[in-house]
Amino acid sequence: MRYEMRLLDTGWTVWDTQTNTPVSVSGRWQTGLAIDGAEFLLHRLNEQKQDGLKPGM
Repeated sequence: MRYEMRLLDTGWTVWDTQTNTPVSVSGRWQTGLAIDGAEFLLHRLNEQKQDGLKPGM
């Protein structure tokens, strides 16, 4: 999968394995998230990628 979750000191981060950076949605890094929010975003992004859609929320 292109996107994964990583636990950092500040909380959960949704990570883009292709760019090796945190995911940015609407100009905001997706870091310091609660596990529920990170899981939701992770599944959404990976589903969009599998469907051939450009991830962009």
